[in-house]
Amino acid sequence: GLVDLLAAMSTSNHRANGLEAVMLDGSGASDPRVGLALAGLLDSGVKKLGLAGKWCCGSKCLPLGSFGAASLLPLLQRLSLSSTKLEHLDISANGLGDLGINLLATALRTNRTITALRFDHNACGVDCLNS
Repeated sequence: GLVDLLAAMSTSNHRANGLEAVMLDGSGASDPRVGLALAGLLDSGVKKLGLAGKWCCGSKCLPLGSFGAASLLPLLQRLSLSSTKLEHLDISANGLGDLGINLLATALRTNRTITALRFDHNACGVDCLNS
């Protein structure tokens, strides 16, 4: 499944081939193993990671499946490490809520590689906006 695919993309063979972008928009999985496998992609040199939970065109949005906060927590925690080369991250529409957005804010305080970030539609309350 998705965990095996992500693990295969994290191998040294793909690192040598220069895999730089992984777009998994709408392929959400709530299995926490997915989050660990996504975190492993950060060690492989991926620079662009798309994990949007829905697809939108104009004002119409189609919910395609979000990863959910539990699946993305290992990825958010790994962002704070200096070894990541990730520059672009789209985690919009994943239901991260206050906890997930606060973890993202904590990671971004030390992350020096992210230059583009999309995290809209994540059920963030007033408390997380003050992070």
